[in-house]
Amino acid sequence: MACCVFLSVVAWQTKDTSLQPTDTGGFIVEIQKKYAEIQAIKQKGNQEETENKIKAVHRRLTRTYPVYYDWWLQDGTTGDVDWFNKSFNQELSVRLQKLNINTSVTNTPESIETAFQSYLKACERRRAERLETFTANQPEIVFTKFRTLRPSFFAYTEGVSDARAECNYFAGGSLSKIKMNGIWAEEETLLTDEDGVYRDPNLHFDGQHLLFSWKKSRKEDDFHLYEMDLKTREIKQLTFGKGHADIEGIYLPDDNILFNSTRCGSTVDCWFTEVSNMYLCDREGRYMRQVGFDQVHTVTPTLLDDGRVVYTRWDYNDRGQVWAQPLFQMNPDGTGQAEYYGMNSWFPTTVAQIRQIPGTRKLMAVFMGHHTPQ
Repeated sequence: MACCVFLSVVAWQTKDTSLQPTDTGGFIVEIQKKYAEIQAIKQKGNQEETENKIKAVHRRLTRTYPVYYDWWLQDGTTGDVDWFNKSFNQELSVRLQKLNINTSVTNTPESIETAFQSYLKACERRRAERLETFTANQPEIVFTKFRTLRPSFFAYTEGVSDARAECNYFAGGSLSKIKMNGIWAEEETLLTDEDGVYRDPNLHFDGQHLLFSWKKSRKEDDFHLYEMDLKTREIKQLTFGKGHADIEGIYLPDDNILFNSTRCGSTVDCWFTEVSNMYLCDREGRYMRQVGFDQVHTVTPTLLDDGRVVYTRWDYNDRGQVWAQPLFQMNPDGTGQAEYYGMNSWFPTTVAQIRQIPGTRKLMAVFMGHHTPQ
């Protein structure tokens, strides 16, 4: 029998954190410094050392200056992230020309500084143009932060405490919300857990309740469904049971919840890993029943405007285990399960993380491989 537990959790920030980058001077100095370091290594003639240094520079600049470096990469030569073959002022000139900035650049610190500042200001104006429609109503977005998982199959993300083969789990994560303030976002951390992980946030139709999964410990807990009242920040646990992972929950129009769970007890045919199939329950975690009885995984369900649910199904019938993971559809109560897209396609291997584009009949998805990290 289901039993809801209300939790009083004080773990959110009272002050928003602005995501607007401000250290233009630091970026200009840092990117020139890293460029010079790579040129010095290139002179040694060691290709492996050069390649490793380039990778390290990409990581450093991406983590420290994510917005500025993203602009820099997208404005270089199309498809080329190895921008270290020309002189630095030549690379800067390429980007100025792309944004139609009539500023000449010489190889002096003063000229590079002036031109670089002009370039970054032009990038900011372009950002405002690109986001004009999106930012008009100051949208809010809920999301989670956690470390990238690298399972042997893309859907092995349940991280069950007593996993038979793979417990893909890295402790530490947060549940956050951003609100657009002009062209920049302000982040508010709703929950943090150094030992646990949050995943799969789904907003209720009333805009005031948030469904998500939370696992508080690698070995002492499993992913279960929780609901947060965004006004009071009160949290209610909906599902329970150590040894079962309840993930990817979504609200349905009849106020039930559809989610994936390892409660079916199956393992995949080619490995010893737990299978997730679809279940229903109400918003108190009651009346739980299995509605998907598939051989292996069904993942990332999403609700369409017409009431159908579309999800990714690992189709293991009469074919090899890698091909394919196409899209299926069903009614919210689990009836009418049928193919939707990709059953006769060898490419893409996997179609997942489906979302409907609002106001259209189009879906967007992530195309990926069988073993893609998540």
